[in-house]
Amino acid sequence: MEEYIAKARSLGLFVYTNFMKSYCLPPEEFSKIGAIAEGFGSQMNYIVDSAGGMLPDDIRVYFSALKDATGIPTGFHGHDNIRLAIANSLVAAESGAVLIDTTLFGIGRGSGNAATELMAALLKQRFGLLQGIDERRLLHIAEREAAPMLRHRHSDSISMSLGLAQV
Repeated sequence: MEEYIAKARSLGLFVYTNFMKSYCLPPEEFSKIGAIAEGFGSQMNYIVDSAGGMLPDDIRVYFSALKDATGIPTGFHGHDNIRLAIANSLVAAESGAVLIDTTLFGIGRGSGNAATELMAALLKQRFGLLQGIDERRLLHIAEREAAPMLRHRHSDSISMSLGLAQV
């Protein structure tokens, strides 16, 4: 990890360390790895719910542990296998995430990700953020452009089972 971070920094890039399957380590151990990445020069750590099986309380605990162990910003990338990508993304925002990954209509691997149009509307209407966003137009674009692609999505039962097993 050190050589890749150093190389990216030497190229003048902003370096994010994306920790796939963040939940594979207990929060205290995970935060130590985040601190190591920061020491190597990473400028942001990303908590990643790769299997879409984390619960909102898990997100809260992982963010808290990283905040205690590091001094760099944190982002979040969640999947929607057990239908908690929006809830987890909102908890990430409340926990201080400076970037949260979303996709139009939630399109993504397996059960997908947090839907951009829903997150934007919630952040605007409930939290007073993103006031410059036209959430109705965003929803229209998602329905027109992204929704037709959903016919290729995996079986819900398979994705939910994978999320429950955190695979």
